[in-house]
Formats: sequence, structure tokens, C-alpha cells
Amino acid sequence: EPTVDLWLSTIHPEDVSAVTEVAHSAIEKGTAIDHAFRVILPGGEVRWIHDRGSVDAGADGRPSRLHGVNIDVTDIRRAQDALRESEEQFRSTFEHANVGVAHVSTEGRFIRLNEYFCQMLGRGADELADLTFQDLTHPDDLGADLHLLEQLLRGEIDSYTMEKRYIRPDGAVIWGDLSVSLLRRADGTPVNFISVVTDIQERKAAQDQIDLVLGEANHRIKNLLAVIGAVVRNSARTASSVQEMEQALSGKIMGI
Repeated sequence: EPTVDLWLSTIHPEDVSAVTEVAHSAIEKGTAIDHAFRVILPGGEVRWIHDRGSVDAGADGRPSRLHGVNIDVTDIRRAQDALRESEEQFRSTFEHANVGVAHVSTEGRFIRLNEYFCQMLGRGADELADLTFQDLTHPDDLGADLHLLEQLLRGEIDSYTMEKRYIRPDGAVIWGDLSVSLLRRADGTPVNFISVVTDIQERKAAQDQIDLVLGEANHRIKNLLAVIGAVVRNSARTASSVQEMEQALSGKIMGI
């Protein structure tokens, strides 16, 4: 025979107090019942129940009957939990990624940014929300960036990458390796750009240093070859035989 005690015995121990409080509130104050709790089936399976109901009062005004429905919403709760876990994983990945990540509107405004992106550009999220990526892009790189964005919007390309310079508040210029894709709705309508930026300032600085050293080495090698060329021409003019020219060249080159 179904009794209140039997019903209470099926409720998950962690939810008994909340269920009891809702029931007392409905009986004593006439509050509508609308809440969720877990029950344990005889085999041990845990199911989620959405309970909706109300209490009827008798002629004397006292509670006489409780009526309502218990709806099994286990599958819905599991789907909600999975979605919540997925969103939490995305949020954690977004916020703690070791690269700059930003969601940018089709007009260029920043919708969402992670902390790495803010630190890289030397600006807070609130400040960046009032700016566009056009405001932060070095003028010499803006044209190429906008051209690729237009191609992306027209569907001519799926994504693009480029090295570009960003301008910090103090006027300093930093290099970033930018990768951009476009999020679209099911009907193909653009939603927003997804930009991932890697700070390559140190790499660029190292490359500049290498280019400087190679340029200097190239200059010195050219000078050395010019000297050797002059030696060859001078030896050719003064030597009376191939052997004499070879001996003269060898001596002068060894001297160099």
C-alpha cells in the first residue's frame, strides 16, 4: 500500500531534508510544489524526479489532499549535466590557454577574450571591449588582414593565418602569429570570428638579430672576395707564368 513513509524511503538520503521542507511548506502555507529530487529504485539505480503538485484544503480550511505528478527527468538532467561539464571544460580551456583567444564580431569588436590575450596587448578586458581589432593593428598590416577577413566572410577561404603587429597602449609594437576562423549558424549566417594569437615577439627579435649578423657577415664576405679578386687581377698582370702566378696567389691569400 502506498504510504508517505514508503514514498520517503525511496528518496535519496541527500535530498530527504529538502523534500520534507517542500512538503511541509505546501501543507502549512499552501505553497505550490515544483522541485526536483532523486529516488533510488529497488535495484539501486538513481533517477531524477521533477515533482509538481498542490495541496487541497477541506471545508474546515485544513489540508485534506495532495495531488500532483512525478515526472522522470533523468535523461534531461544527464543531458544538462553533460552540457554543463562541456561548457566548464570550454571555459577552462578558453581562460587558461597559453595563447591569446578572442571572439570578435564581424564589425571587429571584441566580444570575449581570455587573460593571455589581455596581457599580451597590455589592456584590460573592459578597455578592449570599447576597441576594435582595427584600432590595435599596425597600419602596415591592416590592409592584408582586412582583405583576408573579407575572403573569409564571402566563403572563399575557411580560415587564414598571418603574422601581424599589434600596438600596445605605450606605443610599443609586438608581433603575433594570428589564426582566424569564422563561426556560422546552420543557415550559413556569420556569427563571429574566432581569433587565436601566439606571441612571437621574442622569435621576431631573435630573427632580427640573426638577420643583422648574417647581413654583417655577408658584407664582410663580399669585401673579402673583392680583395681576393684584386689580388688575382694584380697577380695575373705581374706573373710571367702560371706557376709564378700560383705561388704569388698562394702567398697573398695565406697572408689574408
